[in-house]
Amino acid sequence: MWVRNVVAFVTLAFSASVAAQIKIGLMVSATGPTTAIGIPQQNTGVLLPTRIGNATVEYIQLDDGGDTTRAVQNIKKLVAENNIDALIGPSTTPNAFAILDVIADAKVPVMATVGTSSVVEPLDAKKRWVFKTTQNDDLIAAALVKHMVKSGVKTIGFIGFKDPYGENWYKVFTALAEKAGIKVIATGDITDDHVLNAMGDAALGMITTFHYSAAHDSPENTAFLKAYGEVAPNAGRANFMTVGAYDGMAANYEVIRKLDGKIDADKAMEVLKGYKAMSPRGPIMIDPETRDIVQTIYVRKVERKGNELWNIEFDKFENMKDPGKQP
Repeated sequence: MWVRNVVAFVTLAFSASVAAQIKIGLMVSATGPTTAIGIPQQNTGVLLPTRIGNATVEYIQLDDGGDTTRAVQNIKKLVAENNIDALIGPSTTPNAFAILDVIADAKVPVMATVGTSSVVEPLDAKKRWVFKTTQNDDLIAAALVKHMVKSGVKTIGFIGFKDPYGENWYKVFTALAEKAGIKVIATGDITDDHVLNAMGDAALGMITTFHYSAAHDSPENTAFLKAYGEVAPNAGRANFMTVGAYDGMAANYEVIRKLDGKIDADKAMEVLKGYKAMSPRGPIMIDPETRDIVQTIYVRKVERKGNELWNIEFDKFENMKDPGKQP
């Protein structure tokens, strides 16, 4: 069984005569300004397995409210008082950076669920403990530009948020678009599954690239959506953040399974390097060199199916890596 967003592993000694107990910290922004990200991750936590092989797994979930000070307080508590073996989270990039000193000192590997690749690079003594399963802005933008070139697009309007996320998207997308000969005339947004229906008919026909759509047709996604709907029936449609959390736990699960519940930080990191899985989004892999995600990016068009709007996939680019890391 799979589930959840950022994972960390720490060296722990287990008695050979006692079944191993593993403690996983879950840090989300379930309150505050970034609840659109944190709440779906929090909901996914209910899907986490409490037993893997002979090991029992306990999850300690804390809300950082989207605040860096609370994130640091949370990780100190999780490390010092709860003695966690792994961390999944936090939900936002600033909070992920804020906890680096603590997780490095404690040697707790983290499976981060943030979009920026700067939490894993450049590799140093602190970032060596961080892995990520979520998308990079560069990765999504590169696939979108490829599709535009393929379709003969010459000019593009970009509608985005006036915040660090929107500004970075504009910076990344503009550079890639202009390099490909596409003129950017405005400021870009993504038709997130969680809010797509609220956008109304104005969203119909919009073409986007992304690594996950709730409309993705696969047995893994069907099972995931069914399970998510059962544990969070009033939470709205699952989106890319729920899948990022789910895949983070899948990686966590695989580490525990392969190490037979005897968690060792260095061995856990070796398992994660080159980790492969069939996710609800499709096939994924953690690049052993960059510790970043390799995945399929889909080209989608917003269409109405019944009474709802969906991102319907019609093209794809497989095994996409962050173009900023390519020669």
